[in-house]
Formats: sequence, structure tokens, C-alpha cells
Amino acid sequence: MKVKVNTNLLEQIPEHYTDETWVYHYADEIYRTMREMLKQRKLVGDVIKYLLLIYPAFLGQEDLRRWAKLANRAHKKVTRQELRRRSRPEYAAHQAYMIRPVAVERARPRRPRSDRLNQREMMEIYLSLMMSQAYVQPNGLTQSTLKSALRFASRINDQYYYNKLYQTLVYIFLANAQFAKALDLGLLAFRYWQERQDPLETALTAFGIALAYRGQGDWQSASEWLEKTTDLFAKTDYPLSYGIVAMETACTNLHLRNYPAAVQWSQIALHEFQHSRMEYHVGLAYHLFGLAQAYDGQFDAAINNLWRSINYWESIGNLLEQVHTEHSLAFTEALAGQKERAMIRLSRNRELCNRLSESQRKAQHLERVLRLEKAIEDEEDLLTLFL
Repeated sequence: MKVKVNTNLLEQIPEHYTDETWVYHYADEIYRTMREMLKQRKLVGDVIKYLLLIYPAFLGQEDLRRWAKLANRAHKKVTRQELRRRSRPEYAAHQAYMIRPVAVERARPRRPRSDRLNQREMMEIYLSLMMSQAYVQPNGLTQSTLKSALRFASRINDQYYYNKLYQTLVYIFLANAQFAKALDLGLLAFRYWQERQDPLETALTAFGIALAYRGQGDWQSASEWLEKTTDLFAKTDYPLSYGIVAMETACTNLHLRNYPAAVQWSQIALHEFQHSRMEYHVGLAYHLFGLAQAYDGQFDAAINNLWRSINYWESIGNLLEQVHTEHSLAFTEALAGQKERAMIRLSRNRELCNRLSESQRKAQHLERVLRLEKAIEDEEDLLTLFL
């Protein structure tokens, strides 16, 4: 039997979500509509947007379990593969996002044998859903969503949950380049986790603070907080974070012009990703490792590692990463004095750029090609070109 999808009803949720009588009256129809919409990938973002508003209304209700299952199903639609696809070494917030959802899963306690979910599980599911929305709708944090989240935390009325919410908002603000807001909330949550002596939550928050400083261009403060993050993660059993933090530390050292340290940290990142068998991130790490070696004057090694990255992108058909890495290869060849070869490669890179869609920042990549070509022709100092 075909289930009727009442999208008009969902559109009324922002107006009525605080009216629990209205929510309970239409709960069954809303649930069926959302469940059907999740079958269409393009509608996942809308489901998450509305679910974030009404989910808190079911706190303590007998049918909470079905809503929790629906929320988990929506979260899983935003697959790990998609999260990796959106990651890039220079997009700090996306790298941060790779940590948070998995940390939530690891932190979530075992479900009790009873049919009732405990408050911590409910909040963890809700925060996971917020992070999922940040992927599918980067600018989706509305005042209504924020009001709903704060309402949910206030009903549970525990400082632990308030600070979990603050920590999640840090990463969402980072994604929207709201670095000052991310920093304020991050410092607030950091003090709480530090007092609780919780290494994992303190480390996750410290990493967000580092990325906020990085977004503001304060590379020295970012470096200091990344050092704290590394020390804190070392006290946990959460190894997935090491490579990501090492990659960010390498990028930060590049901007501080501490090239030997950038080489060291990018190599650590590469080894961590290889050990974890995170193939996509191995491709990213080879790119970063080669670029760090280029800045450090290790041109032969840099070119070899950049080719390893390019070969991987070609093997999986990732044109965007291939364009980006081949541009770094042309940059490295120019640094090594092979300017004619670099110009030929940039000509090829322009052809690849033209195959990109506008949504893949085609114009931005073409601009970088033209900028490097001009710098080579004018014999500019290439070391200061992109940092």
C-alpha cells in the first residue's frame, strides 16, 4: 500500500513545534511522511530539519523509540563515504566533522534492556542529527532549530548535556565561518570538560578551539591548541583522531613557515591513515606530505608523493582532487626550477578545470591556475604565493 506523503503538514512544523498538543495529534502522520521521505536521498535534509524541531517533544513519551530509530536512520543516510568526500586538508571544519559523529557513537552507552531510552542516549541521537544537518544543509542552523535544541537541553536540565550541545554548536559555527561564536562556546565548554577530567570531550572541544583560531588567522594560537589536542587524545582510546589532528597541525606549521615540522606532521598523518586503512585520507595525506616537502626543498620526494596522490584520485575517478593535486605538482615543479614543465602542466590543469562543474568551485580553481602562471612568468617568490 502506497503511503501518502504530506509535505504540507511538515511545512507547518516550524509554526507549531512548541505546541505539544498539535505535535501529538499529528505524530503518526508526520512519522509516516518522514519515513517515506527518507527513501529519497534529496529529501533527507528536509526530514532532518523538521525532525530536529519536534524530536524534543517526545521526551518521556512511550513511542519515543520509533522516533529515535527514525532519527538514527536519517543520520545514517549521511554516510561515512559522503563525509570523507567532503573532507579537504584546507577545510578545517570538514576535517573536524570527521571526528565528531564517530565520537558520539563511541561515547554512547549501551542501551538498557528495557524498552525505554535513557536521557543520554536521547541527547546523543539529537546531537548526531544536528551534525548530520550540518553536512546536508551547511546553513541549516535556524533560530528555530537552536531554540529547539536549547529547549531539549533545558528539559533534561543537566550541565553535561548543555556542554555537549555547546561542543556540537562549535563545529556547526565553524562550518559557517562563524569563528568568533565557535571560539566563545568552545572556551566555555572546554572549562567544563576540563573540570570533569574527561579527556575525549576535552580533546574534541580543544580541537574546535584550534580550528576557530585558525579560521581567524591566529596561527600561533591554533598551533598551541593543536598541541593540547594531541596530548589529550593520547589519553584516550580513540585513534581515528590522531591522523586528522596531525594533518591540521601540518597545515598550521606550513602557515607558520615551520616547514620541517610540517613535513614531520604530514608524515605522521599519512602513517596514521595507512594504519587505519582510511584510503581516501591516505590520498589527502600524500598530497599534503608532498606539498610540505616541496616547501622544505625536498623536491624529488615531493614530486613522488604528489604522483602517488594523483594516481589514487585517477583510480577512483575523483576529478576535483586530481585537479587540486596536479596544481600542487605544477607549483612544486616551478619551485624546483622546472618552470617550462610547470607551465605545460598548468595548461593541462586548466583543461581539467574546465571539466569541473560550477558546484565544484570551477572558477576558483581556474583562478589559481592563472595566479600561478602569472607568478612563474613574473618570477615572483613562490613560497609566499598560497600561504
